[in-house]
Amino acid sequence: MRVTVVALLAGPMLLAACNSSTRMPNSEQSATPDANVESAMPAGVAANSTAENSTVATLASKLLLNIAPDGLTLVDPQNGHSRQLPFGTAQDVVLSALSQIAGEPVKQERNGECPAGAMDIAQFANGLRLSFQNATFVGWTVPNDTGKLTTAAGVGIGSTLNMLKSAYDVRLSTSSLGQEFRAGDMAGLLGGSGSDARITTLWAGTTCIFR
Repeated sequence: MRVTVVALLAGPMLLAACNSSTRMPNSEQSATPDANVESAMPAGVAANSTAENSTVATLASKLLLNIAPDGLTLVDPQNGHSRQLPFGTAQDVVLSALSQIAGEPVKQERNGECPAGAMDIAQFANGLRLSFQNATFVGWTVPNDTGKLTTAAGVGIGSTLNMLKSAYDVRLSTSSLGQEFRAGDMAGLLGGSGSDARITTLWAGTTCIFR
């Protein structure tokens, strides 16, 4: 299956609307409602993707990176156009694109003990960790040592619970990991339970998290 690179013409702030459970802030709701948006969410992509790899990497060299509940989004700051790297994209395509923005991974390892099964994990200097299974992109994690990566709604490490609730429908719970939240298909941890509690970890998709 070929990877489809998606062009959204409504501007980078529209990109956070990644699933039906996400509520966008007022600034994003003002985007043109009838903008034509194509969606590509392949269930799996063959690892032999040389043409797609080259195309996405060339585009990525000019783009910025946003995390998203359904994968990653590359945003052109000049015109607001974007390219999506959804879960299900071939591993080599994702790594090639990310290397143009964040540099080569600083660490790559295989963890055979992940609760969801063996995973290949690539970590970048900006703190982003990508998870792969069967040469396919399945998840990402942003730990508490970086505040540079955010969603299109501006939510990232250090954002408060109030900020999170202004952008997404949020469910809170207490787990073995601490104060946990779920915002649609994205989840993470908070440093407390108050409205000013800050996000300490974010993840989406299938990740290697032990409970």
